[in-house]
Amino acid sequence: STFDSGNITVLSAADPGNITLEITPEPFCESDGRAHFQWFHFRVIAPAHTPLTLRITNAGKASFSSAWRGYRAAASYDRENFFRVEDTTYDSDTGTLTISHTPTSPSVWYAYFAPFSQEMHHNLIAQSLHAPR
Repeated sequence: STFDSGNITVLSAADPGNITLEITPEPFCESDGRAHFQWFHFRVIAPAHTPLTLRITNAGKASFSSAWRGYRAAASYDRENFFRVEDTTYDSDTGTLTISHTPTSPSVWYAYFAPFSQEMHHNLIAQSLHAPR
């Protein structure tokens, strides 16, 4: 995850049908003494039409693990138009969130929700500065 707002740790990616990941915890929070985590954002590069199975193995330890029930991961081919991956499942027994998807492009971004990038932030500030008062 070397781009704006990336957040994932790759444990294993040798087999596109069995990619193992962990969400990277945020820095330690002084208010409750925990390192929180929930969101993720990363890119997968593989030949188009390659079936991918992405397993986030520490999802059950997330700050709000109950939020995974019924959840659908967000995905995008261009980082502007996001859609939900219907084949997203959460196994509460193992604490694993599984995203199964066959992308139609060789590059696809996955996220907890559509991210608000630093570039979008800069654009919002620029628009605000030029808005009538």
